[in-house]
Amino acid sequence: MKKTALASMALTACCVAHAGMISTRLGTIQPYTGMYYDPHQSGSGLSVDVGPGGMLFLQFASYDTGGNQVNYIVQPNYTPSSEAELDATGNIGTATSSPFYQALNGQCPGCVYRAQSLSVTSIVPMFTWTSARHVDMSFPLNGTTYTYHFQAANYEGKTDEEFLPGSYAVSLVNDDSVYPGAGPQTLTTLPTDIAVMTVAPAAFDVSQLSLDPTSSADIALPPATAHLYTLQCAGSQMGADDNACFSIEMIFNNAAPGSRKQQIPLGTERALLWYDPASATAGMELYRLDTSGKPIMGPANFHGRLYITPALLQTHLKALSSGGATALIDGTIGAALTFTRLPQSAVRDCYDYPAKSCQ
Repeated sequence: MKKTALASMALTACCVAHAGMISTRLGTIQPYTGMYYDPHQSGSGLSVDVGPGGMLFLQFASYDTGGNQVNYIVQPNYTPSSEAELDATGNIGTATSSPFYQALNGQCPGCVYRAQSLSVTSIVPMFTWTSARHVDMSFPLNGTTYTYHFQAANYEGKTDEEFLPGSYAVSLVNDDSVYPGAGPQTLTTLPTDIAVMTVAPAAFDVSQLSLDPTSSADIALPPATAHLYTLQCAGSQMGADDNACFSIEMIFNNAAPGSRKQQIPLGTERALLWYDPASATAGMELYRLDTSGKPIMGPANFHGRLYITPALLQTHLKALSSGGATALIDGTIGAALTFTRLPQSAVRDCYDYPAKSCQ
């Protein structure tokens, strides 16, 4: 399998009509670790820490009936969404917990140490992460259900879009087992060092992007107000082939008797990331350049919601196709991409050496 723009993407499909299949082995999209706040209910906040096994430590900063600041704590387990739920709702997972606990009678600043006591409360919260950096917390209390819409804090006051540009190591999980005719179940996890890429603003906007007239009906252009970003190959930094970095290889199996496997390179297919400030949504698509250099989406595509954190971009890809000899099986979900941000010396210098000028 040759090295490609999305780390070496090989997908197996069968030209025989078949319902889309969904992998169960594409990994978990984790909640962002850090501070959250509700912009519509200023004064309260949520601190989130995620353990390697999925246990959460959550601290809800609020006030009691007398207006005194209090902290409520709980340790639920994070339950990631199934791949079907992720595709249908976009929600990455939930946590249903026991009641909040309140810590009391602990050590005051400068005082002799005194162990705190824990008091159970009547507040039983439920958490739903609608994206990696947004969680809804709700709980019933005295016959009324209260809801907080917590957004991960961004101290510069910008949107998640600011985290898109940069250089990334790109890794791919491709579950061949979801494609009919693929044989025994296999899972290929490719190392991150085979694809080093830079996300940068596209040289075109949505108005210049068109849809192939033969495209599958479920392929749609990004929102008209979206900002577009493309992946630029930085493979030469790793001794890789720059040309190979821009191609995506798809392998099709013909299940008819006497048929043979055929490789069909798409050549100019490239990855397109988009972010829509109007709806705070983001996604990933494929596009190609026609003979005049015009960007076109379709007729088949890989589509996925883009989950953004400062250090990671994640997407699970769904094949969109109306069928045909060079088409994917519509609705199949069998690949996941993770973009891990690489260190940038200019940013690091700004923190380590305040005397330096930072542009």
